[in-house]
Amino acid sequence: MNFLKYVLGKKTIPFETPDDWGDVPFKTYVEYNKLIRDGKADKPSLIYSLFMPKVSVEEWEKPQSSELYQSIQSQLNFISTEPSKEVPTHVVHDDYDVLVPKSVGNVDLNQYWGMLKAVDDVVKGKGDDVDTLEIMPDMIAIMLFKEYNEDNRSRLCDEIKSLPTPQVYGLGCFFLQKFHDLNHGTTLICRAKRTMKRILMLGMAELVIITVILSHLITFQKGSLASVKSYLKRKLLKCTWSYKYLLIFPSVKKSIVK
Repeated sequence: MNFLKYVLGKKTIPFETPDDWGDVPFKTYVEYNKLIRDGKADKPSLIYSLFMPKVSVEEWEKPQSSELYQSIQSQLNFISTEPSKEVPTHVVHDDYDVLVPKSVGNVDLNQYWGMLKAVDDVVKGKGDDVDTLEIMPDMIAIMLFKEYNEDNRSRLCDEIKSLPTPQVYGLGCFFLQKFHDLNHGTTLICRAKRTMKRILMLGMAELVIITVILSHLITFQKGSLASVKSYLKRKLLKCTWSYKYLLIFPSVKKSIVK
């Protein structure tokens, strides 16, 4: 986060500007995509008030210094990119209960069909990209937490929506794919083809990442060396099964502080 001040006459409003999607709650990401869908994303005051809600739309529509706008624009460049789809390796919630989202997990037959029905009820009638984003918290609540009760699920979804965008987005994409597999069934050949396709796509993605890092290394040596070191360290940890990408719910963080 970058801390800035909005000044107009005698009024001063301190506010925070996010550095990347990790500073943005998932519910804000959904609202941003609604603005795009509705053709309102070209109105700067709506964008600014969404990502910096301490200053209202009306305040942003009043004249301000160009230096402030320049600072904000450089901060918000990330909103033109897609959040990371990396899936958290561990999810911590309720008395430090650690869930590992590697699969849907073990369920009995009644739970399996109950889960399909619950997710199908959520998915039904949802057509565009924004609708898909909106159902992600429900998908996570049902398929990761096995929460089928509608009231309990609604409370859990409110928590999930307040979590960082990349972590919720990564989990949401993961469980949407799992639901597709469960709902339509998979054969051994289909699974093999999908695995090979995934390996190929991951390989191409790694090649692109390495190319970008190397190109930056030529022009910005110091920063790129740090990027290379961080990237290689993360890859080494993944190979040794020591890599952890934690998603810790706010309620757990408060318990730790106490």
